[in-house]
Parts: sequence; structure tokens; C-alpha cells
Amino acid sequence: MDIDYGFSNEVFRLGWLKDPTLVKNCRTSHSAVAACLTGERQGAFEVDTQAIFVEPILRGLGWETLCHDQVDRAKRGKFPDYELFGKNRNGTNKRVAIVEVKMVGWPETNLRGDALDELRGYVREHFAGRFGGPKLVVPVDNEPAVCGAVTDGECWHIYDFHPDRYNLKCEFHLRDNTDVRPFVENLGRPELPTRLGL
Repeated sequence: MDIDYGFSNEVFRLGWLKDPTLVKNCRTSHSAVAACLTGERQGAFEVDTQAIFVEPILRGLGWETLCHDQVDRAKRGKFPDYELFGKNRNGTNKRVAIVEVKMVGWPETNLRGDALDELRGYVREHFAGRFGGPKLVVPVDNEPAVCGAVTDGECWHIYDFHPDRYNLKCEFHLRDNTDVRPFVENLGRPELPTRLGL
């Protein structure tokens, strides 16, 4: 069975979430895809969610998903699904966000539960300096911080993490939210690296 997802090249344009006309078109096509993938006849796996939803949305937020200086995908073993990086004033890459992805249609209560617990584990590893590659934390008001997000591709929960606490910064649902500004301000590029002091 062939499924027409109704995608256009607009969802792959860098920064489309910052263009109100493109937001309307892309939100409509993403909602149609989600309906197809969560229906009884069609299933979706986490990798499908990453390819169909997360990468175009990261691009929409201004992240160049094919540039490993900005976006790194999960490696073998126990690593986050995505790590986002910004450069500090010295040109050194710093991890600014960790993104944990679940399959589309994942219950929102599980995004707040199991998925958040998994993200918190990655953040603890981050603050302990156990991830390789570009390090480490970005100081915000002289305190280490990193952004974290859990998503099923449609629903995004964005948090600020510090070594001893975290707080929810933004919840965004692609289908229901018409105001994308808080989403862009909290996870967009260059907005997030700027907010974290880079």
C-alpha cells in the first residue's frame, strides 16, 4: 500500500518554523502523516519518527541536520538520539541540547514518565562528562546548564537542566499549537545557543 504523505520540500527548508506561511503548510502535512502512522494498519518505529518528524522539525528550528558540528545522531550503545551543539566565543563546540525520541503516537504520559527518566539519565552522564566528543556544559548565570527534549515527533517537552534540578520550559504540540514562538525560542538555532550564553 502506497501512502501519500502530502509532504512538500518545505519541511526540509532550514528555518521553516520561523516562516508563518510554511508553518501552516508543514503542520498540516505532519498531522496527516501522524494520522497515517498511528492508524491500525500502519505502524511507526522510533527511526521512522526520527526521519519523518524529528529531522525536518530540527531543520525547521534552524539546525543543519547533516552538519555534525550542529547535530549528532545516536551512536552504538547507550547514547541520546540527538545531541545539538553550538560554538562558544573561542569556536569550541559545546553541547546545548539532548533530544530523546519515541515513536509517533507515544502516550504523552510516557513522555512525562519513562522518556523523561531516560533523558534525565543522559543529562546526568552529560554533567559527569561521560560522553565523548565536544564537551561539556554551557554556563548560564555561572551555573552549568543544558537543554533537554523528549518527543514523539508531534509532541515536544523541552526542559532546562542544571546539575541539581530541572524545569519544564515549553510544551509544544505540532497539531494544536498555532504559536510556534516559544518552541523556536527554547529549541531553535541560533536562539538556544544564544539563550545559553554562547
